[in-house]
Amino acid sequence: MAEESGMMGNRSYAVALAGLLLLFVFRVVAQFVQWIHPVDFLPPFDDWHSGILPYPVLLAGQALVLAGLLRIVVDHGWAQPYRRSSTWRWRVF
Repeated sequence: MAEESGMMGNRSYAVALAGLLLLFVFRVVAQFVQWIHPVDFLPPFDDWHSGILPYPVLLAGQALVLAGLLRIVVDHGWAQPYRRSSTWRWRVF
């Protein structure tokens, strides 16, 4: 019983972290779209980018953050590695 409640806690964190991850993915993708091919329904690129870092450096840093966040979400219960078969089994809520 204690394991089940702990597992549900992990899933709750995974859902919250996945939601935040999706919001950050949207922000990174929207900024990239404005850099490559601006669209009218998003703010101009200059409103997204402060200019402190060159955009390619910023984009690389954002990719690293996204990879780290994805790793955390996966570790909190969305996927589980199975070493025998060298595969991942994805859980659906």
